[in-house]
Amino acid sequence: MIILPAIDIYGGAAVRLLRGDFEQMTVYDSDPVAVARRMKKAGARHIHIVDLEGAKAGKPVNFDIIAKIIADTGLLA
Repeated sequence: MIILPAIDIYGGAAVRLLRGDFEQMTVYDSDPVAVARRMKKAGARHIHIVDLEGAKAGKPVNFDIIAKIIADTGLLA
């Protein structure tokens, strides 16, 4: 079994929605890249990244942040 840590990005922050409800959003960290670094330090080799704004817009919105996560950590998205 492979467990994939996940980061949801909204407004440039690492967040989590309650049951997919954008009105019930918890911000966990204002720096998703730092979150990914901590995940890598904890042993992650892959990561699941969700661009929540991109999902709503139907096109990538947080591409720069996702690219920085991959470049800085080497984690495969």
